[in-house]
Amino acid sequence: MSVENTRTDVLVPNPRTVRKSRKGTIRSRESYDESQVKCGKQKYVSRAETHTATKAKTEQPAEPQIEDEPILIPEVGTVVPDSFWMNPLCKKAVVFKVCHIIQIGEAIGQGSFGTVFKISIGRETAALKCVQKSTATQDQQRELSKVKCEFSVWRAVSEHPNVVSLIGFLQTDRNWCFVMEFAPLGSLSHYLKDTGGPLEIDQSRRLAAQLAHAIHCVHEMGFLHRDVSCSNILLVKSTTHPKMLDAKLTDFGLSIKGQTSSSRCGSLAYMSPEVLERSPYATDADWWSYGIVVYCMFVGRTPLSVYAKKKHIELSSLSREMRYELAKNVTIHITRQLNAEQRAFLIDILRDNPVERLGVWRFSHSDGRVSDTLEPFRRHKFLAGFDWANLDAVGTKLKQQQRQGRSGPLDSKEDLQLPSLEERLQSAACSPKLKFPHDRSLSD
Repeated sequence: MSVENTRTDVLVPNPRTVRKSRKGTIRSRESYDESQVKCGKQKYVSRAETHTATKAKTEQPAEPQIEDEPILIPEVGTVVPDSFWMNPLCKKAVVFKVCHIIQIGEAIGQGSFGTVFKISIGRETAALKCVQKSTATQDQQRELSKVKCEFSVWRAVSEHPNVVSLIGFLQTDRNWCFVMEFAPLGSLSHYLKDTGGPLEIDQSRRLAAQLAHAIHCVHEMGFLHRDVSCSNILLVKSTTHPKMLDAKLTDFGLSIKGQTSSSRCGSLAYMSPEVLERSPYATDADWWSYGIVVYCMFVGRTPLSVYAKKKHIELSSLSREMRYELAKNVTIHITRQLNAEQRAFLIDILRDNPVERLGVWRFSHSDGRVSDTLEPFRRHKFLAGFDWANLDAVGTKLKQQQRQGRSGPLDSKEDLQLPSLEERLQSAACSPKLKFPHDRSLSD
């Protein structure tokens, strides 16, 4: 895969490349992880109106290193959670202390790893990501490990202003559920398709800087995202600039602890050359994916989509392996209609050699540690004028919280609280409940 300048100019998004959903978190059709077991499509059956759970109350042990005790929820059919964790660092989580009904609304996104619903808690609106459990015990253990990792990464960076906030976590008999911030404008991929083309240069500059800082924060906390794409970037209205949008990085389902991997995963159109070749990779792969996202902001669609259109190739008609081979041979065309700063920014990020990519320039610490640095982004002409101060302060705060044990990876001393059936039944009287609309159902 190579990058070259050309006068080719394609500004219309390809409806086959980006799956359209109503609003919310959406995954592209090519997004998956070969090392993980896929979850099947979730269905619903009508909820039982009554339950036999006892109303006796019992005190539950506090979760280590978490300020608030988890609210435990009784089992009623298949829709009432049996455990609930509130993010003590999220202000909106306090609503769960006084509201005992979680109203499930419409599905706003669906992908290979689950379904996202719009939910109401009192007067607050949020989103609920449901990841279906496997029926096999052995697979459930693998899924639990994966869910713990997603929980750890998300919790560690949740307070970053350009990351979707994690409000809480719960589980039902059939699903792992993440309660998260609701983004009414939906994903970047959805927005590009609806608007019919690229973003204004000032808007793309703002989003590019915000995302660079969010991704850098994920890396600084000791994780790889591994699925940076337009579908996993949600948009919200800016509170400081009314006419601008802000970016929110989301979906840590493929994230891992550590700085290296060799598993081929993510969204095909955003995979770096080393990921496509199954070679070992590090943070450089996330920066390549970031570069493709920026390309989409400038052009309106992915380089793979542009290449396929130019060659008159119908991507949906190709097998998975054929799409891989096609992606390996894509030449990234950078139109001359972009200004010099935009072209230079893309060329600096989308380099075939991972160590030469913008964002992968290393910083050597006095104790021998080596880490990425945002300095190349701060100095780049395209991002000139962006105020990094507030984001830098947040990054410092998150690192301090991680050192104090208030966020970060789960370990043997800190686990998701999974109470026994007896404990769940004893907590029936005071626990919140999931309430589905009458026409929604949950079945095998």
